[in-house]
Amino acid sequence: MFSFCKPKCLNIDFFTVREDVFHNAKPQKASHFIPKWFKTLPKPYFDEDVNAPLMLRKTIRNCPAFVDLYATGFMFPLWCDLNIEATPERYRYQFADNQSTINFHSKKQFQGFEFEESHLQMKLLNPWHMMADKDINMFWTAPMWNNFGVDDIVIAPGVFSVYKDLCETNINMFVKKQDNKIHQLNFGDPLVHIVPLTDLQVKLHCHLVTPKELESMYCKSPIKLMQVNRHRRARKLCLHA
Repeated sequence: MFSFCKPKCLNIDFFTVREDVFHNAKPQKASHFIPKWFKTLPKPYFDEDVNAPLMLRKTIRNCPAFVDLYATGFMFPLWCDLNIEATPERYRYQFADNQSTINFHSKKQFQGFEFEESHLQMKLLNPWHMMADKDINMFWTAPMWNNFGVDDIVIAPGVFSVYKDLCETNINMFVKKQDNKIHQLNFGDPLVHIVPLTDLQVKLHCHLVTPKELESMYCKSPIKLMQVNRHRRARKLCLHA
């Protein structure tokens, strides 16, 4: 006799202390961010040229790789407008909310990397914190089909290990140093595409908490208490920490 059981799922919980972010910039499944240009592509069609072969012409709309990509994982949207200026001599940035910040890694952490001199490394401090109910690896990459993260601004790809303890979700990127160039990033645009490396169905849950509750969650983390987990120590040195 066969017994069928309902497949288990991966629950991912997101926490923020900011009410504006909770209501207006939740992480959502990638399918929510399908580009507008993609939706306007025609369905398979026959060439109007009577001399052309009578065969269906297809666009990327029929590409399984694209469709499956947006059916997988989730994305973090930008929670407010952001302007960035990076020149060989200086950098400036301004968030529209007047409270978000950017951090930087030491060049020694990626010395010898091709972008070291031509680009400025930046880490957007994401107001969302994340926890999964299973230990899981997640692949971070640029949402390039949304026209972001592959040109003057490069999203740093990587595989990030998420454990059953709370972790940060900061966005690391490299901004090309250019004179007379201000990059304008828009509220709601996806910043990064995250794909959990699992066959489990993924369910997302967003929570608004107080700063005290968030601090308590970090303090109760087993890794925080033990202070001996080598993965945690490695993340402190990693661009995706």
